[in-house]
Amino acid sequence: MPNLFSRSLILVAGLLIGVLGVTGVLILSPDNGTSSGSQHLEKQPLRDNEGNTGSTSQVSSDLIPSNIDDLVFPNHAFELKMSIVSWVQALSEDQILDWLQQSIEPSWSVTDANRHELQTALLQKLVTTAPERAFEFAWSVEDQRKLGIASIVIREWASVDLEGVIAHVNGMGPGESSYFPQTIVAARGDLNLDQQREIAIKLGDESYAFSNYFQNLTGGKIEDPNEIWYEISNLANDEGMEEVSGYALGRVAVAWVEKEGKAVLDEIVSSMSSDSVYDSALPQVFRALAADEPEGIFDYILQNLGDQAPEILERSRIAYDWAHKDPHGLLSRLETLPASRYRRNIISSAVYQ
Repeated sequence: MPNLFSRSLILVAGLLIGVLGVTGVLILSPDNGTSSGSQHLEKQPLRDNEGNTGSTSQVSSDLIPSNIDDLVFPNHAFELKMSIVSWVQALSEDQILDWLQQSIEPSWSVTDANRHELQTALLQKLVTTAPERAFEFAWSVEDQRKLGIASIVIREWASVDLEGVIAHVNGMGPGESSYFPQTIVAARGDLNLDQQREIAIKLGDESYAFSNYFQNLTGGKIEDPNEIWYEISNLANDEGMEEVSGYALGRVAVAWVEKEGKAVLDEIVSSMSSDSVYDSALPQVFRALAADEPEGIFDYILQNLGDQAPEILERSRIAYDWAHKDPHGLLSRLETLPASRYRRNIISSAVYQ
């Protein structure tokens, strides 16, 4: 069973990957703020021999420019997608890699949307025929964009060759491979929990599957937070996965309080705080609850958690978040507390965490 630190790392990695999965292609842009502000002045799209635009037929490779500065992006979304698909279909692996390299150069000035569409199509096509080359390109990027690009490649690779991507990631060094198991599991949303669990075990830790499952349960609007709360907490208890349930339970707690009011806080706390295995999850729940009402949750912790209160407040980073949003409000509340090491610790945590 992984220790608390490794489980926490898995959860953090899952969240980061979740964000990177959505934004990774966009950060391929060398400077999102300097892209061309208007594509309405771009030239007309490539035309076939009949003079039609937006055709779904493959464009001859002879008509594809070697320099992507010469590409012309249609203004309408459907025509844009069809044009990009036809361009990419005509490219060889070497040409795809060349276009990808050009697309991250500062000299290419296009809108982020067009950059996103083209890069996504290029990566998807290359992964289907040469996933190792796609990953090699992604991992060769020498700045903060590397992980985002690589995560996209790993996600696409997992959808077409699961065993291949597992073998590739397991063959990487321990520090490098730790970024991708959550991405692989999340990419296979078509599989049930038991199947995802098998994947996670092959990747070294079955908790990746449970972390992903819990997040999926809370990914949309939570209609019945009471039911979802106990589905997650019961499964976490049964499988020993309490340490990776905190983020999902935090989302459920917020929905539950919004629906039924603060009266449910006692039930939330009583279902968790008596069990030490929730030590890492309970602070995450309170942090989520405090996002919109830090003072109310701060006071609830002080008044109801007794000896647990100092540790929960410190580990939930409520004071830190509150200080960033409303420093005067936090200081005013702290002034009402008696002078003590406890109050000094809260002030320190708010300033230095």
